[in-house]
Amino acid sequence: MGQNLECRHKDQPTKIDRRSRTHEFDGKKYAKASAHQKEWGNKLISELELKGGERILDLGCGDGRFLITAVRDFNADRAVGFELTPRPALLARENVAKNEYSDRITIENKDFMEADYSEATLITIYLTTSGNAQLRPKFRKELKDGARIVSHDFPITDWVTVNEENEPVKVGTHKVYYYTIPE
Repeated sequence: MGQNLECRHKDQPTKIDRRSRTHEFDGKKYAKASAHQKEWGNKLISELELKGGERILDLGCGDGRFLITAVRDFNADRAVGFELTPRPALLARENVAKNEYSDRITIENKDFMEADYSEATLITIYLTTSGNAQLRPKFRKELKDGARIVSHDFPITDWVTVNEENEPVKVGTHKVYYYTIPE
């Protein structure tokens, strides 16, 4: 099945034909729709108390802004973003290059289920509950004890969060769930 991508200026719509599905990607609409990511990303980072040296995977990284913030402001050692949709992946690569972090941030335009998670110390996800459930076996198999997982808005069912109440942290109208692989 064809994978076509016609690149234009980042704010102009780009037509994507991927796996026989065609849709328009509009950079301006994407930026507006994902503006809340900055707020939750900053809240997330402050709650995690990153100290530097982290190896972060962002599963569905969009335009890469969370990864850039983690590396720039909190000295994460390495960060890898996975984005299946070609245009946002290209936009993320452009943002990483523009901020001069290509040596520490990699953007992969591939299915994150095919990735190796074994070196990750922190994984961020913004998937549905059923998507999170599909990742549970991979997390258990590949992540080392002490690795952290943060889920935006959707819990990992049957897992207990790190806070005593087993409740998410509220960020505006959003919820953030924090998990740690058992040690």
